[in-house]
Amino acid sequence: MTFSSDVTLALGGRLWTGWQEVTASAGLEQGAGVFTLSFRARSPDGSRLPGAVGQGARCRLDLAGETVITGWVDEVTRQIEDQALSLTGRDAAGDLIDCSAASQPGEWHGVSLTEIAAALAAPFGVPVAARVDVGAPFGRFRVQEGETVWAAIERACRQRAVLPVSDGLGGLVLTSAEVAGAATVRLTDRALKSDWRVVDSGTGRFSEITVKGQAPGSDDVWGEPTAAISGRAIDPGVRRHRPLTVLSEEPTDATAATLRAAWEVRVRRGRGLRASGTVAGWTTGGVGGGGALWRPGQRVVLDSARLEITRELLIAAVEWRKGLKDGTVTRLELVPPDALARIAEGGEADIEDGGFWE
Repeated sequence: MTFSSDVTLALGGRLWTGWQEVTASAGLEQGAGVFTLSFRARSPDGSRLPGAVGQGARCRLDLAGETVITGWVDEVTRQIEDQALSLTGRDAAGDLIDCSAASQPGEWHGVSLTEIAAALAAPFGVPVAARVDVGAPFGRFRVQEGETVWAAIERACRQRAVLPVSDGLGGLVLTSAEVAGAATVRLTDRALKSDWRVVDSGTGRFSEITVKGQAPGSDDVWGEPTAAISGRAIDPGVRRHRPLTVLSEEPTDATAATLRAAWEVRVRRGRGLRASGTVAGWTTGGVGGGGALWRPGQRVVLDSARLEITRELLIAAVEWRKGLKDGTVTRLELVPPDALARIAEGGEADIEDGGFWE
């Protein structure tokens, strides 16, 4: 049996290797990175994994020398056959996905997105940092009854079109698709395994999107101007009549509603195109090593004659795998950057239809 030495789990004050089956994943829309490891437990010196180390233990997963997940072991399975043991765990942000938000204070006024997210995540020991401009402070933001921490943070982020993403180091970053630089890797047919596919779907696109909402009244403005706010955007790539109305989750104004409508068109157009499949190795250098570990947020050029596409795309999700059947491979999910675009405050979003194979 061949054991993997390029996979290390820091657990119980030691580094553990000896992995037979490895699956780990991370994504811009996934929230928390997840791993499942199966092995005959041993550390580099051949000792056994202590029975006392189980679910709830703090851990850190490194692949090819790079940390990809820092969090907690969620589940431990032991089997008599082959003395097999498997561990499943997630980034620390996993607790934000599972747990309810604190009811106190529960409501903020004149506070930034970063401050709200940090306050919600603080009880779980998850630090929050912003890598992009998070926009204007919220006039008012309130946690909904029974809402999870992640749902509250994600809802606030949607109002500013920002992506909350686990950083793999135990924290949460507020980012956007625009952070990724220009593509430095070109994926050609030679690198693509036979499971690659490209899907172009129009089910989520609409000819006209209207965003409706309300703004709180004041002594000077009340009645119809505050109760019937709307903004509209057209998707010229949808030829038939397909209208959609979206209700704003928070108080809004006409400008914000129009920007939100344009953003809905842009994002839905982007999400209609997805490419996915596996490549050899865990790094951009393939099986031979070298290059950087494949990561969500990187841009690549997918250049495939067989798939009839040459286009710069964004890595939305990555799954690193190692096993007896397929060896060491990485599954990539690619989308146009528009699929994860954020609203450009104070400007119009580009909603021109560039076509499928642009």
